[in-house]
This record gives sequence, C-alpha cells and structure tokens, in this order.
Amino acid sequence: MKIGKRSNQGWWWDHFVEHPGYAVKDPASMVSGKAKVVCARLYEQRVVHEQAMDEQQVHLGQQDAPRDEVAIAGIVWASGLNDPQCTWLISRPTTLLCHLCDCALHSEDVHSQARLEYKMAQLALN
Repeated sequence: MKIGKRSNQGWWWDHFVEHPGYAVKDPASMVSGKAKVVCARLYEQRVVHEQAMDEQQVHLGQQDAPRDEVAIAGIVWASGLNDPQCTWLISRPTTLLCHLCDCALHSEDVHSQARLEYKMAQLALN
C-alpha cells in the first residue's frame, strides 16, 4: 500500500494512502481523474478493526481464517462515494487539507498546519 505521494505535491500527501491501482491508472482508482485516497491513520485503524473482527469470527467458528490486508483493503476501496461506510476521499488538495484540519487521529500540530495551508489555498482560489 503506497503511503504518501513522492513528487512535488504538498506535505499533506504523507498523511494519506493512495488507491493501489492508481499507479497503473486503474479506472476504479480514480474519480474525475483524481486518485482515491484514505487518511493513513484511518486506514490503519480500519485494517486493525477488521482483523480483530476476523479473529473473533474465526474463534467463534464463523469463519475459517482471517482475511489478509489485501482483502481488507478491497472493502475499503469498494465503497461508493455516497456509501455511509465510504472512507476514501478524492485527492484534491483542499479536500485533503480539510480532512486534516479536523481528523481526531492526527495531532494538533497537523491540524494547525492544515488550517493554515487550507486558508492559503482558499485565498489562492479567490
């Protein structure tokens, strides 16, 4: 799973996981030509939660084996944009910065930096 974007993109890319198919331009990895991304901390939390649920299902005999991370990632990316379970975002800078402004899984330092960068981006758009 690729975390961050190693190009001239902003610092905020380090806080997101890119859809695994984006590198090969898989149409399912994009919306309007922009990559689907998930907050890295939210992604990690979701994987841990799903793995714990799998272990419980295996223990109860309701499942033969836990899913691997690739299978779990499939459910993260498969949800539609209007699905209440959808955790991915469209990789527009203002969308990602807006998420980082308020994400409870990030530090106040990240929130502050994102708020400042978001304000600067909004001013540049006007």
